[in-house]
Amino acid sequence: MYKSKNLAAKVLSTLLIFITVISLINMEAPAASKTIKIMPVGDSCTEGMGGGEMGSYRTELYRLLTQAGLSIDFVGSQRSGPSSLPDKDHEGHSGWTIPQIASNINNWLNTHNPDVVFLWIGGNDLLLNGNLNATGLSNLIDQIFTVKPNVTLFVADYYPWPEAIKQYNAVIPGIVQQKANAGKKVYFVKLSEIQFDRNTDISWDGLHLSEIGYKKIANIWYKYTIDILRALAGETQPNPSPSSTPNTTKTIKIMPVGDSCTEGMGGGEMGSYRTELYRLLTQAGLSIDFVGSQRSGPSSLPDKDHEGHSGWTIPQIASNINNWLNTHNPDVVFLWIGGNDLLLSGNVNATGLSNLIDQIFTVKPNVTLFVADYYPWPEAVKQYNAVIPGIVQQKANAGKKVYFVKLSEIQFDRNTDISWDGLHLSEIGYTKIANIWYKYTIDILKALAGQTQPTPSPSPTPTDSPLVKKGDVNLDGQVNSTDFSLLKRYILKVVDINSINVTNADMNNDGNINSTDISILKRILLRN
Repeated sequence: MYKSKNLAAKVLSTLLIFITVISLINMEAPAASKTIKIMPVGDSCTEGMGGGEMGSYRTELYRLLTQAGLSIDFVGSQRSGPSSLPDKDHEGHSGWTIPQIASNINNWLNTHNPDVVFLWIGGNDLLLNGNLNATGLSNLIDQIFTVKPNVTLFVADYYPWPEAIKQYNAVIPGIVQQKANAGKKVYFVKLSEIQFDRNTDISWDGLHLSEIGYKKIANIWYKYTIDILRALAGETQPNPSPSSTPNTTKTIKIMPVGDSCTEGMGGGEMGSYRTELYRLLTQAGLSIDFVGSQRSGPSSLPDKDHEGHSGWTIPQIASNINNWLNTHNPDVVFLWIGGNDLLLSGNVNATGLSNLIDQIFTVKPNVTLFVADYYPWPEAVKQYNAVIPGIVQQKANAGKKVYFVKLSEIQFDRNTDISWDGLHLSEIGYTKIANIWYKYTIDILKALAGQTQPTPSPSPTPTDSPLVKKGDVNLDGQVNSTDFSLLKRYILKVVDINSINVTNADMNNDGNINSTDISILKRILLRN
């Protein structure tokens, strides 16, 4: 009897310990309140051709997301992947183009009713058909939101292989940003930022990713999606902002004005110098408000407003600046403009810059204006750089609050500072430029915020450069009738896109190569 009681006590004690342990386990690892239905949509890269037993990025991403505590349900009519992937559903279709996806997406959305779509498509349009299908991608995004207005959409570019895919990658961020600006819940996933090693990341077929490559890509998907997915699951608020140091008594409204360099073409997810400069200025204790009608930049940039307009010249800025100044009422203007006047039209537009500065002060007499020259690429821009300091000094001598920012003093390395397009800065280059903006502006901005008295002081030093120039369609280092003839033959479809340099052929930087580019090139040649 005693033994029986003792045994019962032991059993009861063990049971209580077991229940307590189970309770603690459940307390420490709660499931997310909602299962998120994700539909991966795309071509062979989503299906999983190459390495990784047809699991694509989905295998590793499923592991990462579930390890982060999310409840994930991949959905779709296709199934593929290794035994280590518990949920093999997707809509990856080998060899498919944007029109093929568009023909089926309505049915998939209605059948599977996803909360989230991962869209990775358009590579075959370019690689199989020579079609940089920006319009198709734009329309497909609209189509998805027409069918499912409340869906959350992530749109990815491609890993940088083969080389031609970089042309398509270049247009994707702008399309996504345009849709986001229109209020759609769409986000860009920059797969091209992969630390790419062709020897290890490309599979036996020479085109698709290896298992190592897909794992790298999965980590990028995770990085760009995790905060938003957690918010959808009810865990957090999306788009957390980076921390900053305490604010000063006054917030300074800064309007960055310029061309594609201010907009952010090239590297850095359309953040230009603005991403790093915002971080530097807020870390210095300033309260900054970028203002403008345009918005672009990565999730790490909390304030994406600006007036950077790709392909614009001084007259185009002058036609709009009065409205911008009156609408946004900036304390400070960062002006970086005039490169396209030279590179597109062969015009060192010193008079235009001088008049633009006067115009700004006519509208806003008390504004503080910083005027920048350009990094020393391509070579021709040095002609324009040479005249800018004198114009700024002349205005300063007349009593205007205008200061010169010598971006041409960048410690320039073409291999690291210029992006894949051969013209605009890479993320590294923009970071260097941001540090120069900071150096020339910080003392004056602190004074405006009431911290100190201003003590500006510029200094000189250029460097050398180029190879790439607008109109040099055949990359022989010259712009002449041969380029005009080649461009014309491309427009007439006599030669394909691989016969031309796309960056140099796109004379007006609008992302399209058409009769407008021929017309601009013709005018340049006639002027010469």
